[in-house]
Amino acid sequence: MSVLIKRIPKGPLTENTYVISDEISGEIAVVDPGYFEESLIDSNVKYILLTHGHGDHIYEVMRYKESFPEAQVVACEDEEELLSHAMFNGSLGMNKEITVDADLYLKDGDELYLGEFIIKCIATPGHSRGGMCYLVDNNLFSGDTLFRLSVGNTGFHGGSWEVLQESIRNKLYVLDDDVKVYPGHGFETSIGFEKVNNPYVQVLSK
Repeated sequence: MSVLIKRIPKGPLTENTYVISDEISGEIAVVDPGYFEESLIDSNVKYILLTHGHGDHIYEVMRYKESFPEAQVVACEDEEELLSHAMFNGSLGMNKEITVDADLYLKDGDELYLGEFIIKCIATPGHSRGGMCYLVDNNLFSGDTLFRLSVGNTGFHGGSWEVLQESIRNKLYVLDDDVKVYPGHGFETSIGFEKVNNPYVQVLSK
């Protein structure tokens, strides 16, 4: 049995909100809540997973928390500054001052459970200081770290081109080639496809 994944490309910058569901337990994790999915009302939302703290990806966090008070907001421990400053996270430019205090600040290698499935936290700084990808079964939710044939912008607060390159090479390109990648914007891809075709991150020869 595999997890069910729904992509919702809506929100202030048409970012992807993902709904991950475990069929057996009924537990749900929402990744990057830029859009509020009304159909989830009365569902068992356990986690709200933040890949990073930019305004478009946290746009509806508080609405989810109000609707699902037992759900835990999860972020990387290095993203607290971005989440707590509306000027840094860019939400002021969206006419909505957003600050978030996560319930769980996790680090690289930490794990959560969604039903019987493990959610592995993979710290991938670069787009922001506290970027975090989540690996669930054979599915990677990469936020704005890795896109299909592209990578995240590093010109924002806490961003670094060199660090982003290291994160992708050392944390993501070491995953199995058949791992599906679900990015924060655009369509899905795979680790193997990006290793061969992504023009922004080349695999270094040993």
